[in-house]
Amino acid sequence: MVFLPEYNLSKEIEEDNLRYQSEYTPCPESELHKIKLGWNIGMIDYRTFPLSRFYPIGTSRLLNSVYKVPKFYENLDDKPIDSVFRGAIKKNKENYAYQRNKVIELFEKYPNYITGDVIPKKKYLDELKKSKTCVSPFGWGEVCFRDFEAIINGCVLIKPDMDHIETWPDLYRKNETYVSIKWDMTDLEQTLNEVVSNYEDYKPLVRNAQEIYKEALRDGEGFVNRFKKILEQ
Repeated sequence: MVFLPEYNLSKEIEEDNLRYQSEYTPCPESELHKIKLGWNIGMIDYRTFPLSRFYPIGTSRLLNSVYKVPKFYENLDDKPIDSVFRGAIKKNKENYAYQRNKVIELFEKYPNYITGDVIPKKKYLDELKKSKTCVSPFGWGEVCFRDFEAIINGCVLIKPDMDHIETWPDLYRKNETYVSIKWDMTDLEQTLNEVVSNYEDYKPLVRNAQEIYKEALRDGEGFVNRFKKILEQ
């Protein structure tokens, strides 16, 4: 995506500028061999520590011998909130905010759906622990920190269809680790009502997503072997 500097443009030029920013050019097939699948942001350090907001940057790396993986929240029975979405609110960029705005518009209709701008991390994670579902629309890309935070904290992850994405660790297995919705979000309300009304039926999906994620985080040898294989190609 191309982002242009901000000038004092007429309305017509601004509209042309927005259309220009929304145009994507596929990578030429002759260059695709240069792209290698490494790892996604699911592999960053999602562990939490007491008073961690006061730690110097990078301190958690010193504690790898103490905590191997983040603590997964497994009490799926204590979930009084139906759904949660936290994110930037109604930004005036159609190619970035369309799906987010659709989520916000829907959530504002339901008292037991929680939405709003960024809040302190501890409060945010507590909301996820108390929520049955978490909706995670696309932003600057498809894969989002929210996806992994939702799985760690025991939410049913509801997300626009990810069948077009190849990534690792692969936590985007439709009806196995997440619930898929359309990119235009037209089935969001129906899907949320279905999941919330039949929440017991979706608990195995949450546990499956957590187990697959745990396996990826614990498999240090597999992580190394992935890169050895890439280097040997």
